[in-house]
Amino acid sequence: MISIGILLAILAAFIWALVNITDRFVMNTEENISNEANIISSISLITLFIFTILLLDIQIPHSNVNLFLFISIGIAYYLAAYFYYTALKISEATDISILLNLTSIIILITDILIFKTTITPKQIIGMFAILFSAIIISYNYNSIQSITFDKSLWLMLIAGTLYAIRSLIADYAITTTHSTPTTIYTWSIIGTALIPTLTLILKKDTRKNCYNLYKNHTHKIKYIFLTKNLSGIGALFYFIALNYESVSVISFATSVQPVFTFILSYTLYKLLKTEQIKEKTTRKNLIKKTFAITITIFGLYLL
Repeated sequence: MISIGILLAILAAFIWALVNITDRFVMNTEENISNEANIISSISLITLFIFTILLLDIQIPHSNVNLFLFISIGIAYYLAAYFYYTALKISEATDISILLNLTSIIILITDILIFKTTITPKQIIGMFAILFSAIIISYNYNSIQSITFDKSLWLMLIAGTLYAIRSLIADYAITTTHSTPTTIYTWSIIGTALIPTLTLILKKDTRKNCYNLYKNHTHKIKYIFLTKNLSGIGALFYFIALNYESVSVISFATSVQPVFTFILSYTLYKLLKTEQIKEKTTRKNLIKKTFAITITIFGLYLL
């Protein structure tokens, strides 16, 4: 029987797939709104913070050091989100959800280099499988002399590194502060909203650009607000799932996200005829995506 933790992780993956698609819709515009979208969406998470404080039994951080740790988690997430948004402007939502799994490799490498964790042959195969799937989904082949990679691969490597830092700090905070995962996540929202709020207050150009985004793309603001809070709810499910299963088990359960992303993208495009979320469905691309998703799930299983 599937445990509650795994069910919550799969539900988080489904929510994040919806977020990937909606973010792709928001970013698929002529203007470069990556920075402004990230600022507005991060500040909107304050709504989730308030509801979480009111509805759940959230503890007050026992010390300033604990609060600093929790806020650091949010800051790392905010910085990663900027590169994620930029990558979504370049590549399809399914491709980005596959590239997000590079975070697992970076976490494992960090564990080996910093914490001297012993790596097994199975984990090495898993690492190379995930890396191979990222290369498959990102390469552009014109001829042997002109093999290139999408810019999104490098952007997601940076985002993945920042997401890995976030996960490592969260893992350290859970171990040392004896706070619940939901408490840590809730207080990390302050960190996520901190930089964009200060930027909005201190920089006139940023305020002007955010106002123009609101004025010219009002409908997209609604989607930004919705997706960030949906993403936050998905993260909340993920952190609650950690109460029931290990990080490796939960990470494997969320590896179905690319499958959800592709199925939802195709279904929503057929229903809504929205070109912004359309994905290439040529035979070559379907084989490419299917192979990359399969290799990714296999790699995460080995990790």
